[in-house]
Amino acid sequence: MQRTFRQFTLACLALTVVIATWVAYFYRTTTSREMVRLEERHILAQVRAFSLALHPQAIALLGAAEAAPTTPVRDELTRLVNRLAGESDVHDVQLVNRDGEIVFQRDVANSDPRGADPRARDALAGKTSIGMITGGDRALAEYTVESGDAMAVWMPVRDHDGNVLGALAVDWRLDALAEQISRSQRMLAVGVLIGFSALFGLLMFAAARARDMLRKQEFERLLAQQALESQRDAFEQEVDERTEDLRQANHD
Repeated sequence: MQRTFRQFTLACLALTVVIATWVAYFYRTTTSREMVRLEERHILAQVRAFSLALHPQAIALLGAAEAAPTTPVRDELTRLVNRLAGESDVHDVQLVNRDGEIVFQRDVANSDPRGADPRARDALAGKTSIGMITGGDRALAEYTVESGDAMAVWMPVRDHDGNVLGALAVDWRLDALAEQISRSQRMLAVGVLIGFSALFGLLMFAAARARDMLRKQEFERLLAQQALESQRDAFEQEVDERTEDLRQANHD
């Protein structure tokens, strides 16, 4: 019985670990992905509003001839970008012309050029796209967001006639989303730990009760067996005594 109880305990523990792992994986691949999808829609709306604020300067810079004095336009665009970045999670802003050349970049030292990016080519073709920029190569990058990651939006810049003059690339920091997902995962881990600890405790309590009932039944069986053996012994003794009395009577 002790061996059976140990096996049941190990089976309950293994089941708890498997279910907890499955719940964590489900959250990582489903809930986190949904949070990223919601953040994409939010960022896309913010970047559209952002591009409207920069639209006059972007058109002036992209449509200017090489000899045209673009310094005031560039300074005004830099001022607007820095102001908007200070009020949001914008990390970097780039303007790419039709030839794939970068004509404006907020932070040259700490950002990568976007001109050769295929999504920049899509923006130059008139399509808006959005995608993750991870801080490095890691497994399951599609399902995780870490501090230092960013969401990059590529958007065409059109003139008043609807012609595409270039592409606007905006990198949006995801530190707040990473913290939110991390906090949610910690809360989930605590909840799963408490829930399955309670379940495991309940299973152990049920197993202990079952063990106690088995022990009680075994004890009662032993008592009944001892009572039967005592009755048998008493009956055998009585039979022996009567046999002895009959033998004595026959002898006399």
